[in-house]
Amino acid sequence: MNFERRTEFACPNCGSTSKVYDVERKTWRHLDFWNWKTYMHARVPRTSCKSCNKVTLVIR
Repeated sequence: MNFERRTEFACPNCGSTSKVYDVERKTWRHLDFWNWKTYMHARVPRTSCKSCNKVTLVIR
């Protein structure tokens, strides 16, 4: 997932808009492609919400 600096996302807990706090790198194992192991890699942003005082992953 790519996003511009100072992008705001909705807080997953309360829904208020929050700026990106940092980015966490995630890796998921996908179904194998014949004999090849398949992995998906993504940068997932985390928001720091001032309303509910939590740092959470943004999941779309």
